[in-house]
Amino acid sequence: MKHSPILISLLVGISMLVMPVQAGIFELYGGLDVHYTWDDNILLLSDEEISDSGKEAEDEIIQIHPYLRLLNETSRTSTWVHFDFYKEWYQIDHPELDRTDYSYFDLMLKTIWNTTDRLSFGLMDHYADSLYNIENAEIAELRDDYWTNSFEPTILYHVDDDFNITIKGMFNIRDYDESPIVFEGYAGFADWEELGVNVKTHLELNTQTTFLADAQFWMREYDIDTISEFADYDGWRLSAGVRQALYGDSVILTLKGVYERREYEPKSRDFDGETTYDNLGGTIEFATIISALTRINVQGFSTLYSSERFVNAFYRDTGAKIDFTTLLTDRVELGLLFRYSQFDYENVDDEWSDDFIRTGITLAYRATDWMSIRSMYQWAERDSYYDLQDFDNNIASIYIHFFTNLLR
Repeated sequence: MKHSPILISLLVGISMLVMPVQAGIFELYGGLDVHYTWDDNILLLSDEEISDSGKEAEDEIIQIHPYLRLLNETSRTSTWVHFDFYKEWYQIDHPELDRTDYSYFDLMLKTIWNTTDRLSFGLMDHYADSLYNIENAEIAELRDDYWTNSFEPTILYHVDDDFNITIKGMFNIRDYDESPIVFEGYAGFADWEELGVNVKTHLELNTQTTFLADAQFWMREYDIDTISEFADYDGWRLSAGVRQALYGDSVILTLKGVYERREYEPKSRDFDGETTYDNLGGTIEFATIISALTRINVQGFSTLYSSERFVNAFYRDTGAKIDFTTLLTDRVELGLLFRYSQFDYENVDDEWSDDFIRTGITLAYRATDWMSIRSMYQWAERDSYYDLQDFDNNIASIYIHFFTNLLR
């Protein structure tokens, strides 16, 4: 029954897609990425593990990534369908990372129906296999096969031109192929289902100031009884903030505060006699357009997340990230990124902290209207409370990106 929500969401999506197909503007994009990647620590092992095990840490990967993008717009509806397919080949056999004979895909559907000038209905469904990357800082080493599905029906009501309310339902699933991992008495990478609702408001006080607020409630349930006895919980989150435009629209400053409460079931594992936890956090974001060619985004944050490494725990991610992009010429784009995070683990017997850093550079050259050549280098490091979970990783990649509008 695990895949039934996916089948239901696809059927609903197809039924909503039929209406836009009647008329409107179609755009169908197709493309192909061919990647070559060098990775000096493919399994993200600590230096001690590499030395003791004698495992080959370095590898080279070839990946092909064909994709399709369909866009259809009518006077009342908009529909997007994204499909990505991935296939990888490794040079070295890694039993812990059996990806060589495996292909995976990513499918996303978004559709919006404006029933009146003030009322809109939407649907988003996103199914994804696990991918090779280090984007998820907390579980960068997770390369086991898993799939996720997010299903979100939405109602958007425009009270007036300056104020709207969005109500979004949420049903999320994560399913791992392997059994949960037990480490230091904690289970990690266990299957779960999550059901919730999110209510957002967006109020434009004037042309430069916008007030933002949202409330979210969710229930998470783990599938394996021995884990769910101390991992299932309900949670709710309230946030409020303001987005302020400065110097026209060239600088955007966003401030947001967050209060979150988690309530573990009475049968939950008891940590110091508590099953209820309250936390405060927030974000500060500074975005500026220096010119038509250069953009900078700086963000500071302190946010609570459920841990996937340890299912009966959560962690606070406190840190900062910077993204910088600029056009060096009409055809050459440069990008720089930096992120620092401190993960403070809570709801565990002995609280601890991990430090994570990622930095990188990208360079893209648009050779023609249908082809570009891109290169990327990233370095990441985790300094963990548990020495065996330390790692540092260098990745360099170059790929050719082909794209075209198939209907023109």
